Amino acid sequence: SQWQPTVAANRRADQLSFPLNAASARAATPTTTALANELEPRTQLDADIGAVMAEAGFDEENVTKYEELELAKLSVEEAAARRAERLK
Repeated sequence: SQWQPTVAANRRADQLSFPLNAASARAATPTTTALANELEPRTQLDADIGAVMAEAGFDEENVTKYEELELAKLSVEEAAARRAERLK
């Protein structure tokens, strides 16, 4: 069949990485930030919360910076404890 050469090459390969054409797959995959930027509020409550957050300066960049700073203050044990608590 048409796939026999591909299967044979994959069987001979020491290591495979998927997808086999990773560069084109990465280019087509949108980032989380790109997806979040496309979201629109569905209800009036969503719109109100968004307005309050924007007024207070809570944008994605500021929140990410704040979270990184807070995580940097934690010890390894505290970070592990928080992670364990979230996984419950």
